[in-house]
Parts: sequence; structure tokens; C-alpha cells
Amino acid sequence: MRTSPPLAVLTSRVRTEEKRIFEALDHRGISYLHVDTRRFQKGLTGGKGSGVPPYGAALSREISQSRALYAVRLLESAHVPTVNTAEVIATVEVEAFEAGTLLRIIA
Repeated sequence: MRTSPPLAVLTSRVRTEEKRIFEALDHRGISYLHVDTRRFQKGLTGGKGSGVPPYGAALSREISQSRALYAVRLLESAHVPTVNTAEVIATVEVEAFEAGTLLRIIA
């Protein structure tokens, strides 16, 4: 019997929301791994040169946008589907910067 790779839940801090996500995944019997983005590395294959990503998909819950962007880009380069894509994270980051700049100009 072949098991599917687990869902990667990317977060550096496990807050109440992440605890609830973990509980819901456990309740539904969904295999997952908490991936601490502070210790995330580029080793994204299933080991022994298999070339297979170790995750079936990834859910980014990282509070740091730059860390989330880095981690999601690495996962996408390994062909791991992500719930929040690098493109979306980068767009939100730019829009937040532009909004902050606009507020400083207006003030």
C-alpha cells in the first residue's frame, strides 16, 4: 500500500490558529508535518536521490512575509503545490509597502 506524502504546514510560531489547524488535520486523519521555517533548508527530495519532494502540498502559515516567500519559492521549485503561491505572497508584500508609502506621503 502506497501512502501519499504529508501536507507541510509552514510556520515559525504555532499560534492558536495553527493549533486548531493541526487538530482538524488530526481529526480528519490527514498526514502532515509542521515545518519550522526558521530551520527550513533546501533539502527538498524524499531522500537517497529519489528526486521526489517529501511533501504532497504545503500550507503557508508563516507570519514573516519574507520567510514565507523564500520557503514557498523553494517548495514551488521542487514542484510542491502550495496554498499561497509565491506570486500572491510577493504581490501582497508590494501592495503593503506601497500602502505604507502612500500613508506617509499623505500624512
